[in-house]
Amino acid sequence: MNRNEPISNMILRCSLPAAVEVEAVSGRDKSWWNEFLRVAVREGLAESVFYHQNRSAIANQCPADALRALESEYVTTLARNTFFLKQADDLKKTLEGCDYILLKGALLADCVYPSPGMRRCSDIDVLVRKRDREAVGERLRTRGGYRLSSGVTSGGDESYLNSATYGRDGQGAAVHVHWHIQNSILPKYVGRGFDIEEFWKVAQPSSNAPFELRPEHLVLHLADHALRHSFQRLIHVRDVIEVVRWAGSRWNWSALQDEAVRFGLARPLYYTLCLIDARGGMAVDRGVLDRLEPPHRGFLERRYERDLVADRRRAEA
Repeated sequence: MNRNEPISNMILRCSLPAAVEVEAVSGRDKSWWNEFLRVAVREGLAESVFYHQNRSAIANQCPADALRALESEYVTTLARNTFFLKQADDLKKTLEGCDYILLKGALLADCVYPSPGMRRCSDIDVLVRKRDREAVGERLRTRGGYRLSSGVTSGGDESYLNSATYGRDGQGAAVHVHWHIQNSILPKYVGRGFDIEEFWKVAQPSSNAPFELRPEHLVLHLADHALRHSFQRLIHVRDVIEVVRWAGSRWNWSALQDEAVRFGLARPLYYTLCLIDARGGMAVDRGVLDRLEPPHRGFLERRYERDLVADRRRAEA
């Protein structure tokens, strides 16, 4: 780790279980640590930094007040997620008889990260089959006390959204019901799209929901989500790193590449992996990137990639 590299790169490295060189963080003044804390919170990584503090050399170098602030972020997230994950667990009874898959924060906090305090969860996202969305909505209303707060149901305008949101008047987390992993602010006919049933065909039984996505499909979902949010926060790419670690012996880079090409998701995956590799979060084999690299890119897209891997992020300008 280079003492002069961007502070967000250091934070990403400190949020991982790998050891960090003491020299990178030793001798820093209070203002540097205040900036470290501010960026860690902004990027959604403060909790992971605290969890891995001993391995990352933070514990012995970080001022006591900054370490307490990191601990506060972790404890607050743990308490909040404990409540939300109990709500997610209650969905098994509410949606009994309906197939669904947990997505994003709830899944990551409950199953993927080593501790539920490491990943903030603000709502509960579930994937259902499109044909089941009305039945799921009815179960949420009649059994769970939820009401439709936004999104589309049958007969609505489906040209932009693949989801509906249900809430309980500010009580607990909202439940976002998706019938595709892609939601876009652009009309859906602009993109190629793909048949989400192919994901369902190979979905695996899960302990926290009837089914879970294969690790490769989960990464594709997270990469697409990260790109659509313009890689606004590093937690989005941190999630991908954690899924690869969590999958362990099940992980297959060749299968990931094949599925990315098959479903037209090679581009978001390519940029996600470029960012992970450039920031030192995880080494990505050059052969993987070469296969995923978009064949035809205009000036603006080439400029986008250059700025992305050069770490010229607006939030740090």
